[in-house]
Formats: sequence, C-alpha cells, structure tokens
Amino acid sequence: MASPMDIVDTILKLVELGEEIHKRYKMYIGSEADLGELDTRIRAGLMVLEVFGKVIERGIGGLLYRHQEAIILLLGHLQGVFDRLDKQLSRFPRDEKLSIISKLRWTFKGKSGYEAVLQEMADWRREVHDVVDAMKLLQEDENDEDRVLYKQLFEVCGGPGVRSADAMDAVRRGRGDLSEPPALEENELKSLNSGNNLRDGNRVILKGKSTFVECRYSEARSPEEIQESIADVKILAAVLGKVDAPAMHILRCRGTLYQGDGFDRSLLFYEVPREPTTQSPWTLAQAIEDKRTMKPSLDARIRNAVEICTAVMFTHSAGLVHKSIQPENILILNSSRSNDSVLGKSAYLAGFDAARLRDLSAYSAQRAETDPLRRLYQHPERQLAQSDGKVVRFGIRHDMYSLGVVLLELAMWRRVAQIADPELQKLRGARGQAFDARRLQAKLVELVRQSFAGLTGPRYAGAVLCCLQDSVVSHKDEREMREMFYERVLQPLKQIAV
Repeated sequence: MASPMDIVDTILKLVELGEEIHKRYKMYIGSEADLGELDTRIRAGLMVLEVFGKVIERGIGGLLYRHQEAIILLLGHLQGVFDRLDKQLSRFPRDEKLSIISKLRWTFKGKSGYEAVLQEMADWRREVHDVVDAMKLLQEDENDEDRVLYKQLFEVCGGPGVRSADAMDAVRRGRGDLSEPPALEENELKSLNSGNNLRDGNRVILKGKSTFVECRYSEARSPEEIQESIADVKILAAVLGKVDAPAMHILRCRGTLYQGDGFDRSLLFYEVPREPTTQSPWTLAQAIEDKRTMKPSLDARIRNAVEICTAVMFTHSAGLVHKSIQPENILILNSSRSNDSVLGKSAYLAGFDAARLRDLSAYSAQRAETDPLRRLYQHPERQLAQSDGKVVRFGIRHDMYSLGVVLLELAMWRRVAQIADPELQKLRGARGQAFDARRLQAKLVELVRQSFAGLTGPRYAGAVLCCLQDSVVSHKDEREMREMFYERVLQPLKQIAV
C-alpha cells in the first residue's frame, strides 16, 4: 500500500499538471461560453487536491490512512482526466485560417468529446464528496488549527450536505451561529389548536406553507429540569435550523414553541421541502399500510433506502442521536426527478423530538420504551433495565438497529408488526408471556438470512444484517460504529443504487 508521502507526492504532481493545462487553454476561454464550466471544474479540482495534501500532511482524518485505496483511486481518476486534457490540447491546430471555434472543435473532436470531459470531472467530484462525507462522519474533537483545516476541507471539497452538517455540529458545540429559528407566538397557533391539529406527526398549514409538527413532552419533575429540557430543545432547533433538506434528506426546523398550562411540551415546526398532494400517503408507514398504494419497484425502494441512510449519516455527523427511527418518522414527498407517483417519491427523516445532543446533559429518565409498536424498533439493549432501573443511554448502534428494521420493512413492503405478529401479541400481553426483544431480533435476522439474498441481492441483505446483528456488539465505541455504518451499510447500498 502506498505511504501517505507517496500520496502527497502524487497530489503535488497532479497539481502541477493541472495548472499547466489550465494555463494552456485559458487563452481560449472567451471563445465559447461552455469552456467557462471546464475552467471552474479544473480550478475546483486543483483546490481539492491542495486541501487533501494539507490534510494528509497534518495526519488528521483517520479515514484516509485506513482507506488509502479509495484516495489512490480518486487520484488515478483525476490523473486520467488530466492526461486526456493534456493530449487533446496538444492537438490544438496552428493553422491561422481556422477560427478559434473550429480549432476547439478539432481539439475536443466535437462537442460530445468536450461534454465527456465535463462529465468525467463531475463524476470525480461526486467521488470526492463521498470521501469527505465519510471524513465528517468520523471526525473527532480537534485542535484549533485542525478545525480550520477541516472547515476548509468541507467548504472546498464537500457537498452542501457535509457543509450543513459541519455548521450543525458547530452550533451543537457552541461555536457556530447559535441563533435559533424564531419562537412562534401562541396567537399564531389558535386556529390550529381549535382543531386539535397540534399532534405529533401532523401536517398543518402555517403562514401558508405545509409544516410538519413534532411534540416533545417533558419528562422533568422539577423547575430546573424543565428549564434544562426547554434549553435543550432550543439548541436542537438551532442545530436543525442549519439543515440543507434536499442534500441531507432531513427536515429543516423553522421554529419552536413551549406550551405549559397542562401541556408541558415543546413544539417543533419543520419546513416541508416539497408539497405533498392530499391523496398521497404522508409517511412511509402510511404508504406501506395503504392498500391503494402501488408497491414501488425494487430500484425505487433501494433509492429510498439510500436517502434514509444518508439522513442518518448526516444526523450522526452533526453529533445527534435520533432515537426514534421508524416508518412513522420518515416522510414520503414528491421528488423533483419524477412526476407525482409513488415511484417518484423521496424519503426525508423527521421525528427529532426524541433526539439527543451527544455532548449535552439535558434531563433524561432513561426509561425503557413502553409503547407496543415503538418497541418493535428498539435495540434489545434498550429493553432491559440495569441494576439502577434505567436502560443504557442511547448511542449510534441503537439508531443502527432501528434503521435495520426500517430497511427490512422497506424491502418487504410490510410492517414489522405483520412480520413478527406472534411476538407482537406477546408484547400486547396476550398468552401471559413477556415480550422478548432478543427473540424478535433473532427472528428478523433469520428472515434476512433465509430470503433477502434472493429478494434484494446480497449487498442489501448484508446492510440489513449489519444493522440488526452487528449493532448489538456492545464493545465497539461510537467511532467504530460510525465507521461500520459507513462501510457496511451506506456504501454498499449506494453501490446498488448507482
């Protein structure tokens, strides 16, 4: 395997070659407007290379050392693009009788050759985004100098999702823009309250726009705990106010309100990025249960699986633990890539009313889930009380387990309550037997092993098994779980969807 210094040397040589190419064709940039796009992409590529070189030299971003093959492939891809550009520009005719446009057409062998170069540069940039997304997911606490370099890396090399995740993480750590979305006034909600619309998971019209409502009920008992809980929600709203919904597949918070006087709850209001139709199922749970809804193709379901996993990745990258991943908290909205049909829907993660800010100490009773349906999505470890009567504190592996159940439902297009009906009956108290979360987990794992390879293919099956089975391993720390999620869940699913 190449050493870090070999990679740095390769980067320096590529920068030198890229700068030479840039100089050679820049004199012709005014001859055709399209060349401006190539100019932008080459300059962006050079900036990416320079920042990567700095990152590797400083030794930060542990992902790079464990995934040097991926970095080498990135460099090899760009090397190929630069070599072809170098060869094409060397063919530039010297005949003064030809116009600049004719010379450029000769150089690139027509517009299709030029567009092929642009497409290769775009493909390379997407590959870079994948690597930078992983670096953000695995980012540890760093010193000021490394933090500045990370910020430059995300701004120059990352897509809008990773830049938003970095801004969210900065707010969570108290370093970024701490201004929260505006608090809503009670009088804005009077008409909504009258219809009992302010319920968890409802869609309401607020200031002319569809808005998703979440209710966070306080578990606190003392005034101090109530204030701590309210402060936690305000920070959560500020963090979620930095979301880039199209890139992250997470809803952006547009405001919050605390209601006392018997309610004892905080309301969180979220922008709906694409207006649903009145006939459309609103959540993944509704879509699966609605017998009038046509089952989407496997390709469409895999695309939705990637979108959900992308949302989970950015949630964890921002330092949040979701705690309530289930179909009721996944919105199915119109996609800009298709018409208003089930096959053209995109998935967005909601349900952050239970989310925990990893580094904050906001009040939490750490009680086991008691709702019969929600318990079907909870990690077995979250079902068993410890000696102090509390369950273990939520972590990333618990989110992964919940995600695995959702991915299983998405593939089978059936609710887990139907798949595991005997266990659900026990959960509801039938037959006088206690619900056994580990028995349910074993049943789901067995189901995936027996039927998913033929139903979805081995990569999807492997991703679901990783969530349902390997997330139960308790000796792995949070960073190891994030790495496992990226390598064995998100990346294999993205490879299927390509």
